[in-house]
Amino acid sequence: MILYIHRHEGHEIGQVETRTSQDIGGARVRNTFSKATIIAGKPVVWLSVFRPYDQGQNKAQVASGIKTMVDQNDNISVRIDDTTVSITQNGEWSVKRK
Repeated sequence: MILYIHRHEGHEIGQVETRTSQDIGGARVRNTFSKATIIAGKPVVWLSVFRPYDQGQNKAQVASGIKTMVDQNDNISVRIDDTTVSITQNGEWSVKRK
């Protein structure tokens, strides 16, 4: 599974290494995050895309098929290869396949 995080102005994306609890092995894992400063009355949009892929596929090539856009009105458009998902600020959505 690939996690693709939209790079939005003012957001910081990063990773932090943490130690998991013993019940899941106690190994060190990397957690990915996106953070932004919140201002009262100003909406903030986070856009993440999860994309499954088959074992053996080139991860970089799979990720390069994901394109995201958030416009000035916070409408979202995501293209994953030949499929486009659109979500408006008021929650309406559509999926178009070529």
